[in-house]
Amino acid sequence: MARPHRYTGRFLASRDAHNLAVGKSYARHNPTCHPDAWIAASGDYDGHSDLSRAGLAKPAGDSNISAQMIDLYRQGLEAGRNPNAFSKIGDGEVSSAWFLTSFDFGSQLYFYDLGPYTYLEAVIQQFAGSFRRQSMAAGSGFNTNIILDPSQARLAVCAPGETPLACELRLNNPSFAFVSLGANQAFEPDAFEARLRAILQQLLDRKIVPILATKGDNLEGDYRINMIIVRLADEYNVPLWNFWLAIQPLPDHGLQADNEHLTYSWNDFSNPKIMEYAWPWRNLTALQALNAIWRGVTTGR
Repeated sequence: MARPHRYTGRFLASRDAHNLAVGKSYARHNPTCHPDAWIAASGDYDGHSDLSRAGLAKPAGDSNISAQMIDLYRQGLEAGRNPNAFSKIGDGEVSSAWFLTSFDFGSQLYFYDLGPYTYLEAVIQQFAGSFRRQSMAAGSGFNTNIILDPSQARLAVCAPGETPLACELRLNNPSFAFVSLGANQAFEPDAFEARLRAILQQLLDRKIVPILATKGDNLEGDYRINMIIVRLADEYNVPLWNFWLAIQPLPDHGLQADNEHLTYSWNDFSNPKIMEYAWPWRNLTALQALNAIWRGVTTGR
């Protein structure tokens, strides 16, 4: 049974309640043992002390959503942002029909099974329509350059001179935005950081709460992209959904043989065998992160 949840501003990752010490290996997940996605492990992960120092495996800095994000959310509502909408900004792991869309089609049609996480039905109802929405700022092969390039905007729906990001924010008018990027710029860390800063700043300027995600892979070999993501989440004081940490206990760390793409199964969170794959965890932890952050900014806790 899922336990009552609290809220954190930054470090979000799903872990076994009885195995919070980093470095343990898991043969399989038991979904009934996992608390909410905000629980972060402390210490070094698999002996990588550099990851701990960089924040990829460090404990949450505090147990609450920051006052800055609470204020930002309230300012957004005053500016007319839609409290029932979120946007997806990112690459193929965001634009894919596998990411979150099933939550708009209903558990009664067997598109998902929340299992022990039935409390998440409230956040599904709160943001109905956003889960399956096709974002103007997400697509296969997308990176920070494309998202900020007006020439890449969809002419049929975007205004002249609009970037894909600006177009998406205008059309959807969200209160929250998932930002999940990096795999397509694994070997361009400087360019990635500069443009990720620009994306975050545009969201903050529009009074939209970013939910910044780490990526599941380590294509660059030294975790540099995820280190940048964690550092910027800390610097800008925005929520971090630490997806990378969530899938480390999975077989092959949740990656296919190419060490890039996530292992797939459908969203049955009640089935231990299915929870050995990465995509169910991507959807579960994204939903948990959205739930925790939404409740945190609306209740001020």
